[in-house]
Amino acid sequence: MIEIPKWMIETVPDELPDVYQRIVDLIGYRSMLALISNYGGDYMYVPKLDQLQRVMRDDKLMADYIKGTTPDQLAHRYNLSVVQVYEIIKKQNKKAGIIGDQISLLETGT
Repeated sequence: MIEIPKWMIETVPDELPDVYQRIVDLIGYRSMLALISNYGGDYMYVPKLDQLQRVMRDDKLMADYIKGTTPDQLAHRYNLSVVQVYEIIKKQNKKAGIIGDQISLLETGT
């Protein structure tokens, strides 16, 4: 990390080059300074939003399932098919290290 001079922190330039202005517009001036002092000159991978959405959805879906929400209800709530819900539950069980990731038909209420 490169130390940011105090005068840069206290001063907000009216006109920045476009490459900096786009960052300022997204995250603000001080955050832009912190970002470029930490990562300036490096390549940085920024994952896509849909990847984050999927991870968060799957975690929330599993928490709802553990609380007793049925796969049919989950499918409706998350706009998925019931088969997709079962696949997510299976994947989440594997992620959690649960052996025997089969879901009993008795658990589903069918």
